[in-house]
Amino acid sequence: MKIKLTLFALSLGFFAFSCKSSAELAQKYETAQQELDNCREKADHYATKAEDMSREANSYQEKMTEMQREYGNMRNELAEAQDALESVTRELQATSDDYGTWFRVQIGAYQDPKIDSDLQTNEEGLGVKTMDGLQKIVLGRFRDYQKAKQLQTQIQNLGIKDAWIASYEDGVRVPIEQVIGN
Repeated sequence: MKIKLTLFALSLGFFAFSCKSSAELAQKYETAQQELDNCREKADHYATKAEDMSREANSYQEKMTEMQREYGNMRNELAEAQDALESVTRELQATSDDYGTWFRVQIGAYQDPKIDSDLQTNEEGLGVKTMDGLQKIVLGRFRDYQKAKQLQTQIQNLGIKDAWIASYEDGVRVPIEQVIGN
């Protein structure tokens, strides 16, 4: 009986111990389950947040792509406008006395006007302008000094011996030495 009692006491102790262990394990299981549920909730929250951020990043990427496309279009438009401006500027410079260097052959400068103001012309070949109190009569309009020199020689051969070359820089009359050197 002693053995039976001992076995019974051991069984009872083991049972009590195992019940206590089971209760602790159940508590640990419950705590672990709550932590796992919390982790899953956080993971779901962060996954949702990551998806939102990914969509936002894609939206920004699309906006960036569109802005780059617009920037490229604007650069092309700017280049086209600059080309057009250069073309117009070259055309103006080629035809206007206000740009670059021009040479004209002057055949007279008179204090008393010799040509009536209603007959004065602004044609390229003949110019009658009043400057510095003098009526000045000029012929031709050249970018090349040598061509102006040829016209001067031809006019002098016609009998106007004191014809001379007048030079203009950006629409302003300047000394000939300033534009052709010495």
